[in-house]
Amino acid sequence: MFVLISFPEFFPSLQQKALVDSGAAGNFIDLGLALRLGIPLVSIEQPFPVHSLESRPLGSGLVREATVPLDMVTQGGHGECISLYLIDAPAFPVVLGIPWLAKHNPMISWKQGALQGWSEECSGRCEGVSIGATTVESPDQVSTVRIPSEYADLAIAFCKKRATKLPPHRRGDCAINLQVNATLPRSHVYPLSQEERVAMETYITESLRQGYIRPSISPVSSSFFFVKKKEGGLRPCIDYRGLNAITVGFSYPLPLIATAVESFHGARFFTKLDLRSAYNLVRIREGDEWMTAFSTTSGHYEYLVMPYGLKNAPAVFQSFVD
Repeated sequence: MFVLISFPEFFPSLQQKALVDSGAAGNFIDLGLALRLGIPLVSIEQPFPVHSLESRPLGSGLVREATVPLDMVTQGGHGECISLYLIDAPAFPVVLGIPWLAKHNPMISWKQGALQGWSEECSGRCEGVSIGATTVESPDQVSTVRIPSEYADLAIAFCKKRATKLPPHRRGDCAINLQVNATLPRSHVYPLSQEERVAMETYITESLRQGYIRPSISPVSSSFFFVKKKEGGLRPCIDYRGLNAITVGFSYPLPLIATAVESFHGARFFTKLDLRSAYNLVRIREGDEWMTAFSTTSGHYEYLVMPYGLKNAPAVFQSFVD
C-alpha cells in the first residue's frame, strides 16, 4: 500500500509515493531522491545489512547513512518529524516500515485501501491529524499478473531491468556523419523552473545509473529543456536542430502504411507490442558519442544510446527493426 508524502523543508510542492510495508524493519529513503532534494545526511554509528524480500542485498547491502530529522507530511495533513535510513531503491522512493506503523498505529481499511485515521497518541503529538479518509494506491511497477505456463518462456522479454540496461554495440548502431567543414553547434543553457530542475536532476541521475549518458568534454553543445505531456508530467528533450542541420542524411525507407494495412486483410487476431524507450535500444556508433553532447545547469553530458530528436533516428530505428 502507498500514501503520498512530502518534505516541506525540501520542495514542499513535490509529493512522493511512500510504500507502507509491515515487513520492513525500518524507515527508508532512496539515496538518489535524498541527493536530488538536498537533504542533509549523517553517518550512523552501527551500519547494518538490508535485503529485499528475495534475500538479495539492496545496493551495497549495507546501510551506513541516514537523513537528519526532517519534517514529513502525509497526504491529508498528518505531520511528523522523522529520520530515514539511506538505501538504493529508486522503485520505492520512501518506505515506511514497522517503526512508523508502531509509532502512529494508523487505522487502515485494507478492504477499501484507505487510511481512515490515526491513533489517540497522535492527536496530542502529531500535527494536523484530524483528517478524513486518505486513499492509498498501488503503482504500476508493483502490480503482478499471472503469466500462463505456455508463455512463461517469454517473461524475460518483458523484464524492465533488461529493457533499461545499456545495450551492446551492434552492426546497426546510430552513426552520425557530419558535412565537410561544418561549424559545430554550441547552444546555451535554457532556464528551467524549480519543478523542471528537480525533474532534470531525476532524469540525469537515472540516465547516469543506467549508463545511457556520461559526463562529456565535447566541444558540441545542444540545449536541454522539457515539454509537458498530454497526460501530465514532463518529457525531457534536447534541441538538436543545430546538429541536425550539419548531419548527412540516412535514406533508409520507412514502411508504407497502405502496405501494412493491406497485410492485415483477413486476419482475426492482432498483437500490438510497445517497445520500452525504443530508440534507447540502439547504441550510438563508438566514437560518435561526443556529437550528442548537451548542456544543463548541472553539467555537460553525452549519450551512449540513440536519443530522441536526431535527424536520422527514425531511419536508423527502422533499419534496426528490419
